[in-house]
Amino acid sequence: MNLAIVLRELSTKELKNLLSTEDLDIFTSIQRYSQTYPRFRYFSQRTELITKIEKDALEYINELGHSIFNKKKLIDHLTFDSFNAWYYIRHKLFNLYTSNLRQINLVNCLLDSNKLTYKHIAIYSSFSFDKSLLNHSNCSLYPPKDQWQILSKFRYLVSFILRACLGCFQLIRLNQSAKYIVFTNPFNRQNVIDFKTGNIKKGDPLIEYLFEKVAKNKKFILLSELPSPPPKGSSSTINKFSLQSIFDFRFYNRKMNFEVFVLMALLNFRNINTRSKKIKKSFHSTLQKIEKNTSNKEQKFIIQLAKQASNTVRLAYLREHAAHIMLRQFNELKSIGGEDEHTIKNRPILEAAKRLRVNTYGIQHGGINNLNINYIFSKRDSVFNPIPDYTITRGTYTNRMLSNCSIYKPSQLKALGHCRTDSIPMLHKLKKSDVISALDNTRPTILYAAQPPVTSEKDNILLLTRLFLKLSKELPEVQFILKPHPNDKKLSYLSQIASELDTSNYILSSTELYRLLAISDVVLTYYSTVGTEAIYFKKPLLVYDPENKDRQGYIKDNVGIKVTNYKDLLANARMLIDQPHITNSYEIEEYVRRRSFKIDGKTTDRYLEFITSIS
Repeated sequence: MNLAIVLRELSTKELKNLLSTEDLDIFTSIQRYSQTYPRFRYFSQRTELITKIEKDALEYINELGHSIFNKKKLIDHLTFDSFNAWYYIRHKLFNLYTSNLRQINLVNCLLDSNKLTYKHIAIYSSFSFDKSLLNHSNCSLYPPKDQWQILSKFRYLVSFILRACLGCFQLIRLNQSAKYIVFTNPFNRQNVIDFKTGNIKKGDPLIEYLFEKVAKNKKFILLSELPSPPPKGSSSTINKFSLQSIFDFRFYNRKMNFEVFVLMALLNFRNINTRSKKIKKSFHSTLQKIEKNTSNKEQKFIIQLAKQASNTVRLAYLREHAAHIMLRQFNELKSIGGEDEHTIKNRPILEAAKRLRVNTYGIQHGGINNLNINYIFSKRDSVFNPIPDYTITRGTYTNRMLSNCSIYKPSQLKALGHCRTDSIPMLHKLKKSDVISALDNTRPTILYAAQPPVTSEKDNILLLTRLFLKLSKELPEVQFILKPHPNDKKLSYLSQIASELDTSNYILSSTELYRLLAISDVVLTYYSTVGTEAIYFKKPLLVYDPENKDRQGYIKDNVGIKVTNYKDLLANARMLIDQPHITNSYEIEEYVRRRSFKIDGKTTDRYLEFITSIS
């Protein structure tokens, strides 16, 4: 008997070979395979173990840069002239390290718990890791053959050239007296609320309102750039570029394509381009020497992973110099920044700005926790100043966490709120039928914004979905809305569960979340941040917490009601439908203050005022 362990998406040929091979046990960590093919047996990793791996990896990576190799700190080894490569690779290194550890641990747990003896074990892994880290010797690794899809590369190349050419025309009319630059991502176009009408339009889901305001101000430039294509097998849709995202004529009077400056750096063969190749070569050879002189098994493993970031280092160097070319176009630039300030896309621009003594800032673009490698640094990193001069956060909760767990000083953190919430005061006026015509304005409504059942919590997520649909059958007088997660593309399981329960008393809706929250009377969540946004709307919140973990702190903060089983769910749903205003209003206000400062429709104004005050 042989064994196949599937930890990644298979090619058509690989899948066909596995299904046609006899005398083969097949285990997979991808639920879709186990649901579609009976021969695939599903296995997963406990959430507690994943969290421990990530926590340990974060501590290890944070200290690794300051560890001594060949009588010198690694961070010093990876500094070439004034270019510091370490802060460009630590995020990728953390992801590679944790992903490898998770897969290695997953395989070891499966093999150790399986009593059968296999002649051969084939592991279809996402990475090519050292087999000596496995507890069994008769294993073969089959990582994916290609890192990037050829079509994605071609699309990106065409997009890059077109946007660089457009950037040449933008340079002609560039306002050199502009004082403020804000990053924008032309591909990040989702459903957002039109601030004037309350209707749906396409735009940035987080700071679209800021773009609208600065687009009217001649002192601002919106710096636009498409992201590079994702690795092969990624679920990301970034490689599906459209002409709309390539040309991106929104706010065209204030728009500047960064691609034109990257092209200038690439064409500078004698200096920038040649130097970037030397940096890449030096980076790789330095790590090879360290690896050769290191006897520690774990250190060898992490250095081998670090060598995979050679192209990242070269790209960062090119982008820093492209940013220098761009920044020299302006006479009196005062500040530059935006979302994703720690990514390879934007960090080089901010580093170049810091060298030219231009103020830099970041904008919180999602939940920040103490396991986010982008924001959590070692105290010893302070001397290298790897963070922007200022970071705009949504509330004091984030400020306190960054001050306590990282190197951010209180004076660098500005809690101003969440721009997206500026639409909330307007949305309170909506009727239910305005959002979904099939809804009755007089009947109570319960909303469940589901999470995709593809994580380590998939069993609990599927169970909660079943409980929600069961509730819809038991309370026919109530209207039920199920909003699938945007990343959940395969929804057949929902109709299957509904069919098993013989219920049709629910509406499956992909309508913009804030419009759904505005017309709901009760919101149900597992541990999604949708719960936080429900609180912004002052909606009663039911929190499914069967394992007493309270991951988002809704129960501890007394802004959510705990349910652990169907009996709890039914009783509390009935209670909230009969008494919809029983939640503690004082604690809701305190929660909003900590998480999003104020819900007053003026957050964007505060952002604009702060950005223009930096000097």
